[in-house]
Amino acid sequence: LDFYEQGIERYITGTREGGIVRLECASMSLRWSADPAVEVVPADQASAMFRELRDRYVTSVQRACPRLAVAAAFKDWLASTAPSSA
Repeated sequence: LDFYEQGIERYITGTREGGIVRLECASMSLRWSADPAVEVVPADQASAMFRELRDRYVTSVQRACPRLAVAAAFKDWLASTAPSSA
């Protein structure tokens, strides 16, 4: 995830290692650094966090910009983020 809003300027990368995900936050600002910079969470917990983030984003788009919510590109993106049934 890349947060490039003025004043935030940081990104989070996730690396799956077996049943865990290593989340690392890096700052592009000299004024702030993450503490802790790395967190390790169970993979199912990381998946749940990202699903919640996606769901809240979709709800925000539907409320704030309903025309975007029905656009083909947005619908395609949403379909591509649906949990797999594997």
